[in-house]
Amino acid sequence: MLLLAGAVCASETVERYLASNTSLKEGKRLLADFDAPLSAEVLTSCLEFLRHNFPEDEVAIGRVRQNDLADWLIQQPAHTEACTVAILQVVADENADLLWREFCVQKLALALEQASLSEESTRQCLNTLIEKASDTRISFSGSALLGLYRLSKKDAPLVEPSKVASLAEHVVESPDFAGANKVTALQVAGLSGSEKAVHLARKYAEDESMPMQLRVSAVALLGNAGDESDLTELEKLTRSLDFRLRKAAEGAISNLTKT
Repeated sequence: MLLLAGAVCASETVERYLASNTSLKEGKRLLADFDAPLSAEVLTSCLEFLRHNFPEDEVAIGRVRQNDLADWLIQQPAHTEACTVAILQVVADENADLLWREFCVQKLALALEQASLSEESTRQCLNTLIEKASDTRISFSGSALLGLYRLSKKDAPLVEPSKVASLAEHVVESPDFAGANKVTALQVAGLSGSEKAVHLARKYAEDESMPMQLRVSAVALLGNAGDESDLTELEKLTRSLDFRLRKAAEGAISNLTKT
């Protein structure tokens, strides 16, 4: 009887979480009371929620609740596989909310870190991340590159740093990508061992015609992957009229001169 009561309680908690009128604050409180494994019926409801397209007036709150639920499900060994399949379906759904799809791209690296993920889903997640690294829409490429970089730094990397560097270089050099993606790609490429990215960072850092965010990213990269030859230019940038550039240059110099 105690087990049955617990199952009923878990079902009611999930049902309240999935309700359309649940606030963000209430949703977080309810999610803290979730208990895995969920029954097959309850899990199906959760996966349908992840795939749901909210109306315009509900999409912001709904997206956050989908995001929190996906994080929880992926990290439950009993539900990692089913949740990952649902996430892959959302990423592939051209009719789904674009920002939610981007969030789902971010989930793929988390899924790949779970020991319970199947070989087939592991392959699909990796292939999807590589594909989205070259997708020019919103921040798909930035999210995918960050996930791939994270996976390349593991003790047993799922992707080689050289592959990540190559994908990131393409984003930096192509005119088809937005500036925000280039900012991320420059960092990922340089930290993945790309000499081309470091060369470009030197060029961008001193080029006043470049977008400021990209110049700041370039300066930060020089602090992490440059050398003493960059100190002269960085010293000049500490006198920039732009506060962001000054702070980035000061931080880069501090990194390069650490003993």
